[in-house]
Formats: sequence, structure tokens, C-alpha cells
Amino acid sequence: MYNITMELETIIKGNKSGSRLAVFAAIHGNETVGVRAFEKLLPNISIDSGEVHFVIANPLALEVNKREVNMNMNRIFKEDLEKDVPEFKRAKELKAIMDESDAILDVHSFNDPSGEPFLICRPDMYDLAKQLPFRIVSTGWNKTHPGSTDWYMETIGKPGMGAECGSLHRVDEYISLAIQTIYSFLKYFGCINAIPEEYQPEPRKDQDFVMVEEQIYKQNDDFAFSKEFKNFDEPQEGELIATDGDIEYIAKKGQFILFPGTNQPIGGEVFTLGRRVNA
Repeated sequence: MYNITMELETIIKGNKSGSRLAVFAAIHGNETVGVRAFEKLLPNISIDSGEVHFVIANPLALEVNKREVNMNMNRIFKEDLEKDVPEFKRAKELKAIMDESDAILDVHSFNDPSGEPFLICRPDMYDLAKQLPFRIVSTGWNKTHPGSTDWYMETIGKPGMGAECGSLHRVDEYISLAIQTIYSFLKYFGCINAIPEEYQPEPRKDQDFVMVEEQIYKQNDDFAFSKEFKNFDEPQEGELIATDGDIEYIAKKGQFILFPGTNQPIGGEVFTLGRRVNA
């Protein structure tokens, strides 16, 4: 259970006109790093220009500490949202916020206990990504995983970024990263003039930019990886990634493995392939 101690939407305005931004947290209810960042950030932050909406996106799932209750909130923005379920009602409210925003940042965690934080964004956000301490910057998700918040922002021609701030099993380690990312997002769009010294990000000089290309689905019960892979591992060219019945998946040069997982039914996604691109 998670005790929500703040408003579901906190709006902070500056004294000057400027961008209208939104920062979402907990669109998956067990990904609490964004909410924990809000709890630490909101009592102390001031906005210089424009306005910022800090939003707890999925309170229903957050309260019970589950990724989702009735459905995945971060895949339903492609729907007409007329079904009589709480997630559709909340998604309508979030859509209205996104419609009025110039840009959004959606703060996530992931299930992999040893995975590496990464960004999800389109090339129009690469300049911001290069200012952040994430080694992996990924793009192309909207073709393979439509219906997310950043997918919706793309459909209305506005910038959107997802920040996967570490493992949901190690939240305390990544609260500062989430706060750094939020401050950098606000500064990039001119809502704050400066980032507090303790949250100044250190940009990575070794960033990899990865284009998501293909989802791989399990076809046989004997699907197996050739070894244990972590998210964003880069196998050697020609290396065997996995077998699925008579099918062999062989790595090509510059390919990355994303979200590997064998515990899927037949027809379920077992991994995604991406490739390195220039930024």
C-alpha cells in the first residue's frame, strides 16, 4: 500500500509568462520513484516563468502498489476512452493536461533489479538528453509500443520524454536522479533559471543512442536465451541470442537487447531489438 499525502495535481506558477509543462509520476502504480521525488521536491521548488503541473497519474494503482489494476494506463491513450473503467476516466483527465501542455516528462521505474536507467525520447529531445546523466537514450518506442504518454504527445506534435529512473526494487538509490531529471527538464524549457547545486546533473560523455526496431514474440514452449542478458546489453556480431524451436536469433552489428524475459506465454514478448544510431 502507498499512502498518498499530496494532491493528485499540484500546479506551481512563476511570476513571468512562459512554457506550460507537465511532469507525470506513477502512471504504473508500483513505479514510485517519481512520487518520492515529488515529496522531496515540491516543498522547496519555485518556478520563475510559466507554470508546471506535477501529476500523480495513476492513483488507483499507486494506492495498492501495483503496476496496473484493470489495464495498463500507459498503453490506452490510443483508445477512445469511453469504457466505464477508472483508468479511462483518469486517462481523459491526463489527456486534457497534455493537450494544454507544451511538453511533458513522464517519470518511470522498471522491474529489472540490476538494469541501467535510460531515457525514452524522440530526436527533438536529444539536446536535453545530452545534458542528463543517462548512458542510454532510446527512441522509436512509439512504433512498437503505441498508446503511451509520449506517443500521445507525438500525435499532437509536442515534445514528450520518458525517464526510466532505475529499478523499482531500489527506489531510494534513484530519487536524486529523478529530481535531477525534473529540474533539468524545467530549466531546458525556461521555467526555472537555475538548478540547485546538489541536483546539478553530470552529462555522460559515453551515451549510446538506440533506435528500437523489432519486438520478438515467443512461438514455442522451449524458447531459451543463450545466456543471461540484461536490458540494453550489446551482444557481439554473430552471437546467438536465443532459440525458439527451430528459430535462431543471431545478433547483428550494433544491436541491443531490450527487456529480455522468458517468463511469457506463447505469443508474449520475450525481447526487443534495437540498434545504435548517431545523434
